[in-house]
Amino acid sequence: VQEKFNQLKKHIDMIKVKPTFIRSLAKEEFSLENYLSLKKWLKARDTLIVWCAIPLKCVKMHKLHVDQFKDLQTTVEMAAKFGKWCIKKSHKIKEITWLSLENKHLKYLPREVWQFYKLKKLNLEYNLIKKIPKEVGKLSKLKVLNLRNNQLRGLPREIGKLSKLRILNLQNNQLRELPREIGKLSKLMDLNLENNQLRELPREIGKLSKLMLMNSNDNRLKILPREVGGLSKLRDLNLENNRLRELPKEVGKLSKLQQLKAGNNR
Repeated sequence: VQEKFNQLKKHIDMIKVKPTFIRSLAKEEFSLENYLSLKKWLKARDTLIVWCAIPLKCVKMHKLHVDQFKDLQTTVEMAAKFGKWCIKKSHKIKEITWLSLENKHLKYLPREVWQFYKLKKLNLEYNLIKKIPKEVGKLSKLKVLNLRNNQLRGLPREIGKLSKLRILNLQNNQLRELPREIGKLSKLMDLNLENNQLRELPREIGKLSKLMLMNSNDNRLKILPREVGGLSKLRDLNLENNRLRELPKEVGKLSKLQQLKAGNNR
């Protein structure tokens, strides 16, 4: 727990705002109580960041700023108030079709995000998110999901429920594998996997019949599944900087392919 406490303090240091109670905790010795206080503040803060990001036309409140999250009690109370608002104003939430939370130092996604059932675009780039919860499957209207520049190590199987998704950006994460359910994204047109730690792609990726762009450069791919030949609309395929020794002959079936990059492999 002490290690987690130190990690939380390090994370707090990355955030420009310096609430009084955090400054006091930083001077004290480690304790479970202090750890729980820091964690509680971070969770409430992340919830309020979502509140700030909601389009003002959907919520008649003054726009909050992170600098207002001054102490633990006030921050938690404000977060709870927002949670109640989400429950009571479900008709307001249904109006929200886009949400941008880029560069907010988020480590976790507040549960309120999954209540925005009509979201079509969700931007979470440049955060510190390590895990996407299974609740992401509730966003059935989503067309664009940007998770670039986070710390993701995997994706939940529920990602396959996003049947209307057209653009999925996973660039600059720590992904080691993709779930087979990614093959259920039947309307996906643009898949960016650049700069991860992928060693292979699931065979189900060949079911993405509408995929036009796939960027898989700067990974650790050793083999490309022959099912890739099923990507009948693929125009641009980037496989540079991997560990490929050869390409499957099924690549020759990609009749719409205009650009193939496979340099710097071994």
